[in-house]
Amino acid sequence: MSSPLSHLRILFLTGLVGLLGACGGGTSSSSDPGGDPPGPPPPPPAVTAFAATAGSAHVATLAWTPADGVAYTVERRGAEGAWAAIGTLPAGSAGFVDTGLDAHTAYTYRVWPTAGASDGAPERSVQTGDEEAVATGVGAPIGEAATLSLGAAAAHLAATGAPVALDAPAGAFAAATQATLVPVANTAPDGTGAGLAVHLAAAPALPLALSVVYDAALDAQADALRIAVQMPDGSWMSLPSEGLDRDARTLAATLPPQLLAAAPRMRGAAGTATGIDFTVVAYLGFSISPEQATVHVGDTQSFMPRARVRGYEITIGGGCRIEDGDMVCSMPVPVMETRELPLLNAKAGYERQWLVGADVGGDATYGTVAPQGAAGGLYTAPAMLPQPSTVLVSFTSRDLASGRTLTLAARVALVDDAISGALSATDGPSSAGTTVLTSARVTWHLDPGASADGVRRYIGLGTIQITIADDNCVSDISPETGALSDDPRFVYLEIDDNVSPARYHFEVVTFWPATITATCSGHTASTDTMAGWAWEESGTVAGDGTIMGNDEVDGTRIGWHFAPGDAAP
Repeated sequence: MSSPLSHLRILFLTGLVGLLGACGGGTSSSSDPGGDPPGPPPPPPAVTAFAATAGSAHVATLAWTPADGVAYTVERRGAEGAWAAIGTLPAGSAGFVDTGLDAHTAYTYRVWPTAGASDGAPERSVQTGDEEAVATGVGAPIGEAATLSLGAAAAHLAATGAPVALDAPAGAFAAATQATLVPVANTAPDGTGAGLAVHLAAAPALPLALSVVYDAALDAQADALRIAVQMPDGSWMSLPSEGLDRDARTLAATLPPQLLAAAPRMRGAAGTATGIDFTVVAYLGFSISPEQATVHVGDTQSFMPRARVRGYEITIGGGCRIEDGDMVCSMPVPVMETRELPLLNAKAGYERQWLVGADVGGDATYGTVAPQGAAGGLYTAPAMLPQPSTVLVSFTSRDLASGRTLTLAARVALVDDAISGALSATDGPSSAGTTVLTSARVTWHLDPGASADGVRRYIGLGTIQITIADDNCVSDISPETGALSDDPRFVYLEIDDNVSPARYHFEVVTFWPATITATCSGHTASTDTMAGWAWEESGTVAGDGTIMGNDEVDGTRIGWHFAPGDAAP
């Protein structure tokens, strides 16, 4: 009977023989007269982290963690029936898209190494629903076609007039292959920029790297941009985002070869009969509604963040997750049109906030925002019109597992019931021939907090300018322009709507320290004084809202004319 030590020695030598054989070394050892010949090669590793989901009524997406050098077979069966192979994939494949499924139908999938056996392969079941993916026509050409010849070397594919580029790694094509690229109109939902229709004479064996350059106007929405490819039925598949370079304004994604193999005649370049055809575009995978809004001071506006793709809660391997359309793993997902999903204000694993500008919750100057129920935010405009009067209201969602942050921003133009116009005053000429000319530009902004009981009260923003004319001297006042006082006791407009026609009363009183310099007959003198003017008038508001009139006070001729509309000085 052999000892345990002998068993250990035999196991060690058997492992050594297998190792040397794999490395091209010897196949036996003279020190082991009883050594057995090497056994059969070990079976290929089983599929790990396998997940499946029904992306729409007619599409299921599978994903798994691939092993080096292992090819895979995908099988499917319906609720009743035998397994049927639906795909044999090359080594390194990490997913499969199954199209043409029936709605409201259960399907079960299994994936196993082609060199192994299906026994014991993991199984995943899906249930298709009734959600339809977006389907559009192929974009019309908007530029000249470019034809490239590809070989075994790495290649960069791009066409003038399209912000899309493809990079094929070395070995993607086993033989000489022709590629045709055509810039086309972007027909994807919420598509941005031109698309690129691609025809390949043969399918690539390795993933293609995609990049799309976006316009500077989309800087605030860059987090929401995604890359999509068009399928044979005209539908769109969204690819997981793999990079966002804000400085270069470039998106990145990977187009897996199995997606192309699953649909060997994708729609794209018109008139092609063989090979692979597909269209690549950028689109807004996420949006906030409305993206632009005009809000009066003191009013409110609701905003809703949404995802263009159906939300999933699937864990694949080491934290790879698809949730609320935030694709953190390599599973292409159909772009949905009729059921944009609202993003919840609170969700486990995410930190979500509403902001005005850079401030969480906003402030009294630019307005405040707060979650509105389970999804959406309610923005409340400030009581007074700020400067600048355009603000950003945004929703941020940070994935605590990946650290990725999605930001959706809406632009809000703040307005009020502004009344704009001018004042004038002419004093002189005096007995010495001196005339003082004063003018003011004023925009009256409604102050909701000071308005009540049918009386609208406004504050004024603007400037006053003073010039001096003299028959005999050259006179100058410095500074000749001053900002209106911000004291509401001295600069205000009130309109009483309790009477008909409505009546108004305003005061504009502003003074500032200044120096008057005069040169007469070659002599120059200066004196410090207070420059400015004071107006106070009342009257009846015209039917069109105009406030105007003329008056003479203590020899000074004054005039005023204001009309509804914001002409902010």
